[in-house]
Amino acid sequence: MNFPSQKLFYFFIPIVVVLGAFVLIKNNIYTDKTDSVKGLSVVESQGSNIATMPEPDKDGDGLKDWEELIFGTNPEKKDTDNDGIADKEEYDKSGKSSITQQLLFQKDSNNLTQSAGIELFTQYSSLKQTDSYNATNVDLLADRVVRELQANIKHDAYIAGNLSVLNGANAEAIRAYGNALAGIRDMYFEEYKKSPVESPSGAGIKDPVFIEGMKRVSSIYLQMSKDLMALPVPYEIASTHLDLANNYLNSSITLNETVAGSDPLKSATALGTYVKLQAEESNILASVSLYFQQSGIIFTTDEAGSFWQTQ
Repeated sequence: MNFPSQKLFYFFIPIVVVLGAFVLIKNNIYTDKTDSVKGLSVVESQGSNIATMPEPDKDGDGLKDWEELIFGTNPEKKDTDNDGIADKEEYDKSGKSSITQQLLFQKDSNNLTQSAGIELFTQYSSLKQTDSYNATNVDLLADRVVRELQANIKHDAYIAGNLSVLNGANAEAIRAYGNALAGIRDMYFEEYKKSPVESPSGAGIKDPVFIEGMKRVSSIYLQMSKDLMALPVPYEIASTHLDLANNYLNSSITLNETVAGSDPLKSATALGTYVKLQAEESNILASVSLYFQQSGIIFTTDEAGSFWQTQ
């Protein structure tokens, strides 16, 4: 639709920063800067090669860097809150189990950022106690958590029964459909261009202007999907038309979710889904264009349908 896609990532830098902790865990947490410890080391154990991974403690406080990322302390500072008590000492005083229990208590949270961190923490801790603890399985664990995140993104769908289908549409009806469909897209894109999504302050997702802009584009997508569902569609292209309407419906949902609350992972996952939907839209539009070609429909330059000859 030519609405903002890649440039949106610039406005989501705060989310990327938060996701850094997640990525660090997936990529072996930290890579030691010395030549002696880099990546994996292989040791002999009972006749088999078991890959073991270094777990750095950069500030030397007794807590592994990955543990500090989960607990919210600074992995490069022994006393995060400057109260004169080292992080490890505070951790021990609070009781190791108390932090774990607190995390497990919060596991049912609807906040994806929190629940993903908790899930990754508990599963990673369990994995460490087995002979299966290696780089490959850590990656598989992180990938599974990511897939679960994506599954939490809401998806709605129109159904074929919602369509107004034209059986036996002639060339004139097909041409009218092509002009109407292109006209709807053009109308909403022009509406978007009147006030593109911007972040004057540069704060991106925290900028009220940006948030309102995203919500406005979400509304445009939603109304466009409704207009497509109200448009009579030739039987032969009905399935593809339905795919396009659902693409716009879910683009609306995902854009709204990117700015719906203080859940960085949910926002980033929704944004990724939106970018994927834009790629899918291109394929759908190409299929619609092919339908007109196969139907022998050639639009003149003064028709809205001339759009299909550029796809």
